[in-house]
Amino acid sequence: MLSAVKSQEKHKEKNMSITKDRVWKLSKRTFRKTTNEMHHLYNNRGIYWISLTFESIDDLSERRRINLKTDNKEKAIRLRDKILNDLKGRWIKL
Repeated sequence: MLSAVKSQEKHKEKNMSITKDRVWKLSKRTFRKTTNEMHHLYNNRGIYWISLTFESIDDLSERRRINLKTDNKEKAIRLRDKILNDLKGRWIKL
């Protein structure tokens, strides 16, 4: 059991070093047209989350999930749209 915990810690450290000094932007695929109004959104135990894929300048990708802290579907859709508009074309540090 202890080795599994150490392995998880090593993986977490490695993952942190991958993202540490890179800049990221939303994947181009994020903005594909879709008829699904819930695209990128999912409900986990009554709370909505957004799931996004980011790309680095050197072609790495990272999936991130953001808690929208709402149980209201319409509010979650508005928050998702705002987040996507705010991040579109911007390079950020994760």
